[in-house]
Amino acid sequence: MISDSEKETESILHQSYKNTNHFNIVLLGKTGVGKSTLINGIFDFSENEGAKTGDGKPITQEFEEFTSDKRKGLRFIDSKGIEMGEHNINAVFNSTKELIEKKAREGDPDKLIHCIWYCFKSSNLRFEKVEKETVTLLMNQYDDNNLPIIIVITQNYDDEATETMTKFILDEFSFLNREIKIMPVIAKEKTLIKKKKS
Repeated sequence: MISDSEKETESILHQSYKNTNHFNIVLLGKTGVGKSTLINGIFDFSENEGAKTGDGKPITQEFEEFTSDKRKGLRFIDSKGIEMGEHNINAVFNSTKELIEKKAREGDPDKLIHCIWYCFKSSNLRFEKVEKETVTLLMNQYDDNNLPIIIVITQNYDDEATETMTKFILDEFSFLNREIKIMPVIAKEKTLIKKKKS
């Protein structure tokens, strides 16, 4: 059953591309998947000015936002303190839902959420139960309502691993019977350490 607040949010989202100066993207994913590196790469931040957890503008207890003069039309809202523990499987979904509805209620088109990127590392060929449940809840709630959910595969240094991960994701979420949007990215060049000959 759809609540009145959800209906209101959906109605506002349909108008979200009008009268806005920023495209607002929520970044979700476990610690260590490369969300900060992704922000730094897209915003072309130097090492000294790079995004770190706690460096953004706090907007709720769970989220902080990052903007840059180098990409003036883009705003990232990063999940900084959301626990992925089995004890609270709905924590990420509920926090994200509250954020989306909060931004809709504020009535500022420039602050509405336009897209969600859920990040996975290319080397992780498994989903924790909480991750799979979270993505499923988000897709069922928002993916058909002008708020696309995109699975971002981070750290794609190996084409074969990326292809394997893409197939794995498609298989994992095939039960949803919908298009699964996947975007592989490389946010930072990999540094190879050469061993000296003895």
